[in-house]
Amino acid sequence: MAERDLLDDYIDVYLSGFKYVSELVSVPTMTYHLSFEQFLIMRDVAAGKRLSLSEVAKHRHVTRAAISRQLKSLLEAVHHPDPGPERPASSVP
Repeated sequence: MAERDLLDDYIDVYLSGFKYVSELVSVPTMTYHLSFEQFLIMRDVAAGKRLSLSEVAKHRHVTRAAISRQLKSLLEAVHHPDPGPERPASSVP
């Protein structure tokens, strides 16, 4: 009985809150072509947190290699940004 009550409580919380968090997070992740994990790293950086690779990995409960791959993708995006839609050549009179 307690498991069923716990599941019902979880479903209520999910439907009333968690479901909308993904919508909130999807805007920056889609806009900047980031994974959710990369978004979390960038959020920490934007907040001024200075964390080592090991600290990020420990905090996210993943390996340092996983964080390294995420950072590599972020750095590549910075060095080779998406140019966006092509603009028509301007005509000079």
